[in-house]
Amino acid sequence: MKRKSLQLILLVALSLLLSGCIDSESPDDVSSQNEAGLIEVSSLEDINQTLINGPVLVEMGYDGCPACVAQKPIMEEIAAEYEGEAATMYVDTRSAGSVAAWFGGDYVPDSFVIVNIEDGQYVYMRADGQMTTDRSAARFVGLTEKEIITETLDQAIEVRQEEEGAPEVQETVGMIEVTSFEGLNQTLLNGPVLVEVGSESCSACNAQKPIMEEIAAEYPQDASVAYVDNRRGNELAVWFGAGYVPDSFVIVDIEDGQYVYMGLDGQTTTDRTNARFLGLTQKDLLTEMLENAIEARQGN
Repeated sequence: MKRKSLQLILLVALSLLLSGCIDSESPDDVSSQNEAGLIEVSSLEDINQTLINGPVLVEMGYDGCPACVAQKPIMEEIAAEYEGEAATMYVDTRSAGSVAAWFGGDYVPDSFVIVNIEDGQYVYMRADGQMTTDRSAARFVGLTEKEIITETLDQAIEVRQEEEGAPEVQETVGMIEVTSFEGLNQTLLNGPVLVEVGSESCSACNAQKPIMEEIAAEYPQDASVAYVDNRRGNELAVWFGAGYVPDSFVIVDIEDGQYVYMGLDGQTTTDRTNARFLGLTQKDLLTEMLENAIEARQGN
């Protein structure tokens, strides 16, 4: 009887280790010490900068999770073996809670491979060798074998090497139409976003568009210009409360899960009503607001 009880206890303990942990606690303010071989992430910018040199393998977890602790040595081995080809990064869901929240990592360990950034969106490598912008289709949840992760990482490295060997293609400069929060949030990774909410049947919106396209051409690196059609992007238009169009505003960044706008007075705010232009708006007013947003973003 005692032997059966002991076997049952060991079986439960093993299943808990392999299955992972639910991460529901609030993040602490104190960052944990970097683990050998892993680059600890404190912001999305850390990931973006690292992606310049190659694919990034990411693990999200925390020290109180047994499966996360068991996953770390595997990630450290991979980091050592792929030095110079890819980076391995660790997101502590306690000390880097905003990053974990952005990725939606509630169950840990949560591991995935980012191949690159395209059109302001992270491109992930799936286990079947296909690329996707849907992270939910490209993550490994729970304790994951090294071979599964390295196979996915190898595929990501191969894609990056092919891209770097391909002839350079000139990027299209212009407005980006966004229809979802994910698309807008991904665009914000590269800098502030000037947004116009409008409608194709609105004459003032049609007159506003060439102005926005001019601004997009003049700010190809420092900012993006996005268009939200109040029909195709109805969810966004309703969320922003854009009942009168064209409705234009500048989002500086996301902080604590909230959009931060550039106000008409040159100050940042989370209140969009004090940060928007209604109706046909002159180019110089929009570029002045955008310049303030770029300066605020670079100062962070």
